[in-house]
Amino acid sequence: RTARALRNDPLGQMHHRRQIGEAQYQAGRKFQATWEAAGAPLRSPGDIREHVDGGRGVSDGITDQRMTAAKLLTTWKGLLGHDYVLVQAVLIDKMTIREVSDSGAMMPGKAATTFTGHLFRRQLSVLAKAMGFG
Repeated sequence: RTARALRNDPLGQMHHRRQIGEAQYQAGRKFQATWEAAGAPLRSPGDIREHVDGGRGVSDGITDQRMTAAKLLTTWKGLLGHDYVLVQAVLIDKMTIREVSDSGAMMPGKAATTFTGHLFRRQLSVLAKAMGFG
């Protein structure tokens, strides 16, 4: 048995509780890794300096890895449609299903949470199929 820290990890919690399958879990982790690869790299405080007199700043540039990751995210966004926001809220913003359903346009409650959870699992299944996991 392996101990995992599941605090602030809704995807890990759902997998631990067997609310999602292995393919959905792997798809969620790949989505998170792709998001990180497409994002801006962390910079050290020494790299953040004010450029004066028209001097050129340090450019990170866009690597092939970042471009590929951004294209994948765009493809997945088109595949998921308007429900992409739900996937992003849970996988990237680390919101629980209850937090997402309570913050949405629906009335808060058990029915809204159940529906939101069902919708999220369906979106993970779509991602898993697109990524070749299931």
